[in-house]
Amino acid sequence: MALTNVVNKTDTLGRYLKVKVGTITFDSSYPTNGESLTAADLGFSTEISCLIAAPSYGLIYEYDTTNSKLKAHYPTGGGAVPATRVAPETTIPAGGVTMTASGAAPALTETAGISAEVANTTDISTVVTNFVAFGY
Repeated sequence: MALTNVVNKTDTLGRYLKVKVGTITFDSSYPTNGESLTAADLGFSTEISCLIAAPSYGLIYEYDTTNSKLKAHYPTGGGAVPATRVAPETTIPAGGVTMTASGAAPALTETAGISAEVANTTDISTVVTNFVAFGY
């Protein structure tokens, strides 16, 4: 199986760098280490330099440029996300104005590896994500 992608917009930055914006839909059997997504799949000539896919359906995405694969991950364990990442009564200068933020100090006790890859052969065919990709 394979990803289904739709490129909705293409633009050029500078002389050679292309930008593609669109959607990606996964298939019914996610493979370990991700779905193949090559430069040609998105209409680039040689490479995808960077691909950013928006979190969707509770999943987050990572593009592996070395292997040309899009990986799907889901959050796991770790500590609770603190309501604020600013320590109590921390003064932050902002354009000559002093602001004071208050709140509980973040409990940064998250464990290493706060996401896990979707399991092999999982059906995520209903998952659609928006992406922006840069390449040549």
